Amino acid sequence: MGEALDENSPGLPGAHIAVPVYNDRGIVDEIVPTSVEDATYHNLCATGTVVQAAVYPGEHLLTDDEAQHNVLQFIAQRLAGAPPVDSCLTNPNTL
Repeated sequence: MGEALDENSPGLPGAHIAVPVYNDRGIVDEIVPTSVEDATYHNLCATGTVVQAAVYPGEHLLTDDEAQHNVLQFIAQRLAGAPPVDSCLTNPNTL
């Protein structure tokens, strides 16, 4: 099972995703280490994946609630054909 998870991880080097990705995290996330979030972001940017990134002041679960409006807005904008914000271009070194 671990191999299947590794093969389908969006954070693997070289794992390009063809559709825009919304990536958010809580600044004090106690579940996903900052180093993992940073590595995922940098790996996706390196493959040319368009990533719209956001950092919220909460922890892991609180971030879901804080990000909800922005996530729905991101999806609505994609469905309407609006171009995504690419954080990889504006903030290539930091999430």
